[in-house]
Amino acid sequence: VYESIITAADLENGFFFTVNGDRFVMKNSELHGCGWGPEDPEKLQKMLYHKSRQLGMSPEWGTFGLLDIATDGAVIEGNLISNNYGVVALQGSRINLANNAIHSNSGIPVIIFGGEEYIVGNQIQHSTPLGTYGPCIGLYGQGNNTIKDNYISGEGTGETVGGLFGICTYSNRSFNNTITNNTICDVTCLGIVLGMGVVSSNNSVIGNTISSMGEAAIYVYGRSNKIADNNIISCGTGIDLTYSYGNVVANNNISEITLGLKLTGQEPYD
Repeated sequence: VYESIITAADLENGFFFTVNGDRFVMKNSELHGCGWGPEDPEKLQKMLYHKSRQLGMSPEWGTFGLLDIATDGAVIEGNLISNNYGVVALQGSRINLANNAIHSNSGIPVIIFGGEEYIVGNQIQHSTPLGTYGPCIGLYGQGNNTIKDNYISGEGTGETVGGLFGICTYSNRSFNNTITNNTICDVTCLGIVLGMGVVSSNNSVIGNTISSMGEAAIYVYGRSNKIADNNIISCGTGIDLTYSYGNVVANNNISEITLGLKLTGQEPYD
């Protein structure tokens, strides 16, 4: 797909893509009005649970917009993607999602079920992830992903059900991720989350700029992670180590914050 505009003739009638072939490239195109799904956050989480475990989903639950990019090595680059539901769901591995403008979407803008994905240089703005705690980039599957040079800002302003994350790992299979040089600002809850409901391990969070979070800039529930050289400004808490074992926290610049480093000492999840 090159230099195309893809949209519904009537935005009240949804459509979606399923990509499962030898090769898929989408460049310099526009995608609008794609996908539909539940307004109930619990139903959305049920969709994600079933997808991450390949349990199948009931059609009436809804479906993500650019659904099931199961083609390894797919390229989605330089596109304008707006007013969709659950925009990009990556099932394959080594997918390149680069330099896209992802604006004003609902559900979850970027959902990662595969591994070794390359998420770089995207702008994710003014979207409304559903749920008490919803991510802009959610890692629900495998590890070894690279998330770098992305700009996440102005998410869920006045519309989100509850709190909101910039980048979050939800699977204990998602480890060895590199999260570097991202800019995350004006997010209502947490900037980068290592472990939500799981223990997250062996990730590198390096050189990110995080400002104006409602709660913590970086939240850690995990082991053997490296958190270094980040710039953290004007957040409720700089780095929150709720459960921490063998993590390295070094050379972070934390300013204009009431509590720079928080050590809670909670027991790990079973």
